[in-house]
Amino acid sequence: MPAPFFAFLMGLINSILAMTTNTPKPITPTWKDLAECSRLGLLNRLIDLSAVSQWVDGIIESENAPPAWAIELALHGTDWYRSIAILESVPGKTSGLLPRQILVALVRRKWLANQLTAREVTRVVFALLPDGWESTDHMSGIFQFDHIYFECLDTGHSLVTEEQADQMLNEFLSYYNVFDCLIPACVL
Repeated sequence: MPAPFFAFLMGLINSILAMTTNTPKPITPTWKDLAECSRLGLLNRLIDLSAVSQWVDGIIESENAPPAWAIELALHGTDWYRSIAILESVPGKTSGLLPRQILVALVRRKWLANQLTAREVTRVVFALLPDGWESTDHMSGIFQFDHIYFECLDTGHSLVTEEQADQMLNEFLSYYNVFDCLIPACVL
């Protein structure tokens, strides 16, 4: 591919990223944030029940009066469907997109460790887009990557090489680097 065209594509992606309204600002996640992160992680096969059990065991051990949902989750921690329901019922509100941003940071970490393919990354990020997402949300940038790379690749008219696509995906995922410190140790 001609270098000017690749530079144009990278400029397009960077301008899309610059238009986002979700400036990454990691905050301390609440139990509801971590419960939603765990629920979405289970649904998207990014984490397993043993990680959720470790997290809940830690809550029970550290709290004088652990919340009822934590005890219930510990008792039913091997039942995937029950665990999903309990995690969803944890009281409170999430801190906006924080649970999803933490999971995309986990996706980034798995991508960099060659544990996920580019297709798997886009599948998971698509699945993590919240209901009513805005086209200005950073996560929507995955649509541009998917179109530029996979749709062209599937039709045999790829606009970018695999190496260039990896560079584009790295650029997209780099936004979530600031959330890396919020990934619970039990899922690593």
